[in-house]
Amino acid sequence: MAFELSGTVYSITEAQATLLAETLRGYGRGKRPDEQRRLAELSGNANWADGALAVADFTEEILVGNFAGPIPLEGKAAEATFWALRAMDLEAHRGRARIRALRDALAAGFSALQS
Repeated sequence: MAFELSGTVYSITEAQATLLAETLRGYGRGKRPDEQRRLAELSGNANWADGALAVADFTEEILVGNFAGPIPLEGKAAEATFWALRAMDLEAHRGRARIRALRDALAAGFSALQS
């Protein structure tokens, strides 16, 4: 399972992709209101989860073999993915260096935009 950000492809495990899709779907449907409020405060954007359902849908379609990846991350999709990854416990997963690399690349992109 892979995501593309600024021309670089970041691969994560299927288990990580499944958890990410479930997490994004929860945010996109407003099922994690306390976390969403906390992340809205951290991000300064009450609408940070606007791209969450789209990323969750594409991730699941790739996982079941309906589409080939990688999923391009930009705009709302990148923002939702970054904040979801930031909230997740990435230390508990095999291959955590790869999923952290994706999170860190997304973070660097946001830092560049804020400079």
